[in-house]
Amino acid sequence: MKFNFKLKISLIPIVAAIPLYLFCKKRWKILKGVDYETLAFFVGMFIVTDALTKDPLFANITKGGGLNPVSDLAVIINSLF
Repeated sequence: MKFNFKLKISLIPIVAAIPLYLFCKKRWKILKGVDYETLAFFVGMFIVTDALTKDPLFANITKGGGLNPVSDLAVIINSLF
């Protein structure tokens, strides 16, 4: 039997947290204990890193070095800037 079910990677944490928030009696304590500042930092970091991989200046620098602009090494080099 083959399932043709696709789940976006961004929805995986939400799906994993749904039972916790639905059935746990300490759901409000859990929500208050989330480190929202760190979550916001990582969201911002991923947005900036994605923008750098699409920026022509940084793409040309990494391409000039023979790298794919979205390769791991190119992202690390762009992040250093």
